[in-house]
Amino acid sequence: MKIANVVVFVGLIGTARADDTLEIGPAMALAAKRHPAVRENQASVAGAEARVDVERARFWPDVELFAQLDRSTSNTSGGALFAVPGLPVVSSVPGRTFDLGAFGTAAGVTASWDALGYRRWDAQIDAAQAEARAVRVDAAVTELDLAYAAGDRFIVVIARDEGMKAAHAGVDRARVFVTIVKAAVDQNLRPGADLSRAQAELSLAETALVRAQAASHVSLAQLAEALGAPEQSPVPQAGKLLVLPPRPALASLPPASDPRIMAASAHVDAAKARKAVIETGTLPKLALVGAVWGRANGNDPGGLQLAGLVPDVPNWALGVAVAWPVFAGKLVDPQVRASAADIAHDEARAQEISLHEQSQIAQAGAVLDGAYRVAANTPVALNAARDAEHQATARYQAKLATADDVAQAQRLLEQAEIDDAVARLEVWHAILDYAYALGDLSLFTTAYGAAGG
Repeated sequence: MKIANVVVFVGLIGTARADDTLEIGPAMALAAKRHPAVRENQASVAGAEARVDVERARFWPDVELFAQLDRSTSNTSGGALFAVPGLPVVSSVPGRTFDLGAFGTAAGVTASWDALGYRRWDAQIDAAQAEARAVRVDAAVTELDLAYAAGDRFIVVIARDEGMKAAHAGVDRARVFVTIVKAAVDQNLRPGADLSRAQAELSLAETALVRAQAASHVSLAQLAEALGAPEQSPVPQAGKLLVLPPRPALASLPPASDPRIMAASAHVDAAKARKAVIETGTLPKLALVGAVWGRANGNDPGGLQLAGLVPDVPNWALGVAVAWPVFAGKLVDPQVRASAADIAHDEARAQEISLHEQSQIAQAGAVLDGAYRVAANTPVALNAARDAEHQATARYQAKLATADDVAQAQRLLEQAEIDDAVARLEVWHAILDYAYALGDLSLFTTAYGAAGG
């Protein structure tokens, strides 16, 4: 089964090394390619496919080669052997003496095949194939989740990096303001309290920078984990994430290609296939059996002189054995009811997933619309904050404003810078969330490719 649009940008990446630079697309593909969960899924798929071959092998007849050497007293059955599956029973009582015993040997081949077993075997093969399909689609869901988690962590890293840049700019402005205030205080043009206020603002700006740096380091560690390589240090590149992308077209229902919807449906099919296997439990068995063997009996006076050590009497036998489990229904019926309950559970779960995905699409669409509206407003606020900061600084130097006015203007500018950068990232995050709600990350990759940069 081919699951499209789960892994994105496949082929754009190679083996990652420490300190590699990555944009968001290759990072998402890398996570869906090398995360340990991918190898876990590959092992599960391989096991499920092998179990299909196991069920197919049941069509082969049961053929056994055997050889046996025995020693028994003369009053045992002539040619007595320990039980061999498919070998006819030999019975006779040649004597009553509990003597020292004689050798007996046998070698040959037996075969048996259930002529009516094809219905049961077909059902078991169908069940194994349904389970394999469910495992494969579950693997596709995991790849979708891994790619989304990597994209989500990547955007968080870029957002915190932008916050750190804004914090750096805030520290630089605070230092410049401290220099301006100190010069004015030294010339007795401003009171010393203004210098204390400016230094306090510088200290607060430096504290904010330290916190932003720590948050950035944490997000990098989380991204490395999402990529499946916590011991490495990826270097994320913003790429086009700081550019406002064109607005994508929205849908109202999850597509049929959503791997989560497909997985839920596959589990329903697997439950139905298991029920079909259980229902074969009341079928009769018609075994075609046959054996060809040679034997020797040390108690047989007409045998060879090797005292029963070499099989010298050829034998063959063919037969048909019919077995019908009369009371199997007593066990099968409750198993069928339990299996029917499992089917009902999986069908309800599939409906629940479909409903949840539809709700997630509606919510993600609303968030995306709001993100675009916010992104359209933040540049206006940023330009106004810059003008206000410049004017406040100029008015302070002209003795027309206080240090508090400048501090407030600088804080407003720093927040506006963060809001403006994060607004575009929030649009990208909303697109990623919407694509994830659809179960098709190609919507995000298409938007990324269409964005200017």
